[in-house]
Amino acid sequence: MIPRLRPAFVAFFLGVVSAAGQAPLGIWGLTLIGLGGLFYMIGAQSNRPRAALVGWFGGAGYFCASLSWIISPFFVDAPHDAWMAPFALVFMGFGLALFWGLAAALGRRSLGLVLAVTAAELARG
Repeated sequence: MIPRLRPAFVAFFLGVVSAAGQAPLGIWGLTLIGLGGLFYMIGAQSNRPRAALVGWFGGAGYFCASLSWIISPFFVDAPHDAWMAPFALVFMGFGLALFWGLAAALGRRSLGLVLAVTAAELARG
């Protein structure tokens, strides 16, 4: 594995852990642990582009895991449409994660990051 990308893969995993607080699992404690780890990783990055990359991959893990239900309609006519399901999930997850990447780049440190992620979620909503 490329050492520069290792934090991005860890951030993706933390994003997936954060999604465990959503239905159907509803384990909100894992959400706190995952987001805490992700925010720590973003704050530990040396510059804005690296923080943006970590935030983007963390958001992608969160959105890909929490929006996994989005692929269900593609299996109504599976022989015809199922091939599109992974593309829909990955493009939607990484697309929505751009908001988290931007927030991570703008507010790398504690309170600034919390405010930036909150503003990004308001903008995304």
